[in-house]
Amino acid sequence: MRRIFICLMTWGFVATAATPMGSAQPNPAVTIVLAIDVDRLRTDTLLLAADHIGSELQDADPIIDFSGPTLRGDAVRLHILKPSDSARALSIARRETILDAEFNVTQPNDGVIEIRASDAALRARASAAARQTILVLRRQLERFGSGVTVHLGESDRIVVGADASTDLESLRRTLGISGHATFHIVHESDQDETSPNLPEGMALFAPHPANSDASSAIVSTIPHLTGERLVWVRPDADPQTEAFVLNFRFDAVGTELFCQITREHVGRRFAVVLDNQVLSAPRINEPICGGRGQISGDFTAQSAMETARLLMPTALPARLKLLEERAEQQP
Repeated sequence: MRRIFICLMTWGFVATAATPMGSAQPNPAVTIVLAIDVDRLRTDTLLLAADHIGSELQDADPIIDFSGPTLRGDAVRLHILKPSDSARALSIARRETILDAEFNVTQPNDGVIEIRASDAALRARASAAARQTILVLRRQLERFGSGVTVHLGESDRIVVGADASTDLESLRRTLGISGHATFHIVHESDQDETSPNLPEGMALFAPHPANSDASSAIVSTIPHLTGERLVWVRPDADPQTEAFVLNFRFDAVGTELFCQITREHVGRRFAVVLDNQVLSAPRINEPICGGRGQISGDFTAQSAMETARLLMPTALPARLKLLEERAEQQP
């Protein structure tokens, strides 16, 4: 019986109130204040719990078939396909979430298992994640030298200071607050892209310089999917053409969304966009439901590695949100 998920995000948090990385920086040029994104932490925690419970339902004898998980407000749900299995599924789910103070498992109606995380548990996880984030950032920010400091402020705020010589865009990418990947359906028509009268809800995005094969495209301003759902992005060589490509994979939620989007838009182009510039816009030939995809283009080994780094969210214990970025008055 596996009970791994209940501790995955809390191991190793041994740091006490952290001090700035390296020597103190009395007069930073820029101060960036961040916090753990608790809403995303809740979603990730619940999906991890649901995946674990789902594994136990599949291992049950006889097996319990279900669909999901699906998000509903501040909860995640598993839908039991046979009503006669509902009571047994609830018993297994409650058995696997033995920390009642952390998870609350209910059955709002037959055939539905609903999982919630307590506010107290989320606060504890967020506080622990902030402390481990400090430890990780200390290592990741070493390449900036003594010009960048990081420490844990009040209310588990993560405070980063940078001097005037720091490459702020590179720093933002390292912190996960820049380099945003989004995915959009391309609007295809006979309209001239240079026309100032674009359809409502559409925008013209220029090609990204990392891929010389990319072209501009009119896309929906609201993305259908965001890079937050990427689990990994890896540069690789296509075994048939030996050209450099970028392979990527979505998490469980992203996989479900990607499958739905590609199923509904077969024959349309789907733009991979980085910071509002089109990296690639391949045509959807068939539904893609395995959660994996590939970006091809005129990549070199170097540009493929750099683009993968830009696309992939920073590898921190939890997603951060920007609270404030301010320029400090210099003496």
